[in-house]
Parts: sequence; structure tokens; C-alpha cells
Amino acid sequence: MLPSLACVAGEPSGDLIAAPALSALRQIPSTRDLEMFGIGGPAMQAEGFISRWP
Repeated sequence: MLPSLACVAGEPSGDLIAAPALSALRQIPSTRDLEMFGIGGPAMQAEGFISRWP
């Protein structure tokens, strides 16, 4: 089972704020395989985030 992180960004500004944080998490070796999912926009999805709500 992969470590996971659930996030919610309910508006475009949240998407833009969260995306760099998700990118930074990917740079840490212990969280490189982190499964990131929840509600997010295109900037978060570009960082590997799986949006479970359109």
C-alpha cells in the first residue's frame, strides 16, 4: 500500500497554491511515490494529483 495524501482545493486559487506544495513533496525521496488524490484543478493534476471530482 502506497502512502497517500488527500487534498481539497475548492477554487482556482487553491489549485494554484497547492500545486507547488505537491511538487515539493515529490522531491522528497520518502514521498516520491505518494498517492495524491481528492478535489483539485489542472495545476494540481499536472503534478500527478488524481482529481476524484470533475
